[in-house]
Amino acid sequence: MKKALIVLLALAACTALAACTFVTGENEPPVTVPQTETPTETTPEETTAETSETTAVTPAVNLREFDKKLSDMKFKDAYYMDLPEFFNEEQGEAFANAHYIVSMSSCSTSLGLTPENGTVPVILNGDKPYDFFRTGVSYDSFEKYIRSIFTDELAESLFLNDYYYQNLDGELICGDGARGSNIFYVGRTFELVSSDENELKFTLTAHYSGIEVYSEEEYNKLPDNEKEWSETFNYSIVKTENGWRVAQFSLWL
Repeated sequence: MKKALIVLLALAACTALAACTFVTGENEPPVTVPQTETPTETTPEETTAETSETTAVTPAVNLREFDKKLSDMKFKDAYYMDLPEFFNEEQGEAFANAHYIVSMSSCSTSLGLTPENGTVPVILNGDKPYDFFRTGVSYDSFEKYIRSIFTDELAESLFLNDYYYQNLDGELICGDGARGSNIFYVGRTFELVSSDENELKFTLTAHYSGIEVYSEEEYNKLPDNEKEWSETFNYSIVKTENGWRVAQFSLWL
């Protein structure tokens, strides 16, 4: 009986010490016996809930409004002008804004904006991808501004159907199609064609010269029609239910 009790006590002691660190000898390092953990079962519902709590949500881009005013013109000396007396205030503002936005698009397709959000590749006419820069500006606000200057038909012809200005998830993105300004331009004159309560028609004659472009020797060798010349452009500003809008426009620069 005593012998059986001693055996039982020895077995109990061995069981209690089974997970402990044992010293196998005076000069040997301790050996740790690893514990085997019982895996916890996770239900599909619990897994889904945990995943949804840890998923990061990318915040939406905060887009700015496109709102260019005459006072914001980047090169004021180039875009301000003395308008003829036959313009009323609203007609003059519409024409000056049209001049500003078309000039900026021709000299710098970016319209004075900067690449706030990097670039994105866009394929034009089935060609290889072309980098458009992301402006950080709301496309809707850009469209609203363009329609505040031009008639719908001209707005769509000049900008809204132009592939250099695209709508990417509500953001205005721009490609580079600028040609630069006309280095021969030296001045302009206006002439009234007709005016009534619904439409203003006029012409602008732009004057060009090579005097500041060529050296004196080169200039003197040019035929007369290449030394100095003029071109005449037609314009129309019409009254709509939303105010005066530019209906016909050409850039003389």
